[in-house]
Amino acid sequence: MKQPLIVALTGKPASGKKTIASMLAPGQGFAAVSFADAVRRDAAQAWRLDVRLLSDPGLQHVPLNSLAAGMCSDPAFMLWLTDGGEQLPPPRSPAWVIQRWAEFRCRFIPDFYCRQIERQIGRLVGCGWSRIVVHDLATATQETMLRRLGAKVVRVHRIDLSVAPEQPTDSSASSSIKSHADIENSGSLEGLATAVMECIDFLGVLVIAPCLTTAREGWQDGLLWPAHSGDRPAFHEALLRARAVYAAAAAEGQK
Repeated sequence: MKQPLIVALTGKPASGKKTIASMLAPGQGFAAVSFADAVRRDAAQAWRLDVRLLSDPGLQHVPLNSLAAGMCSDPAFMLWLTDGGEQLPPPRSPAWVIQRWAEFRCRFIPDFYCRQIERQIGRLVGCGWSRIVVHDLATATQETMLRRLGAKVVRVHRIDLSVAPEQPTDSSASSSIKSHADIENSGSLEGLATAVMECIDFLGVLVIAPCLTTAREGWQDGLLWPAHSGDRPAFHEALLRARAVYAAAAAEGQK
């Protein structure tokens, strides 16, 4: 079976990961997968609500009576909250529900949602998808699972990013994740789209030529390969070199 191209996007909140994912899925033949969506679906079942209520951007920090902890159908969750000193009746926001529910689910099984995403990716590949994008890689546990599946990590940078007070800055776990390529989101959408397509082109070469992620020719897994809008020549040189090494390896294998 052909090795699928799994792209895992990481970076600070609001750096443009979702924007890049929307450029790839479905227009460029990618299926989109998200850890946050897995939590939302799970929480929606626990509260017996439409998952769209937890996905609406305008409601993320709006307390709602229907999201009170006491409305959850899982007694263990309510007991866990009260043991921690929290009250069940107050209205809660979707952001609170997603955060607390994820903490509850992962308290004893840290890779709870990683297992769900791994199964989802397996189903997508089984259905014929050969390109998959995960737009919210944030923890070492998630990274371990995705790398085991052969994912290529892309870090998204936005120099002019101003993080909102309610959004956490890049955690130590997220910032320590090594990437195969970097994308700088500091120009126009057109420039970003061009950088994304060039980056995907390069990652596609890595998938079909695993030798490029070994010590051969000095190419090692984890090195940063720029796809910056202002660094086109350097990126093209790296891409051409990747193709040349792959062509040489393929020719050698045919002898």
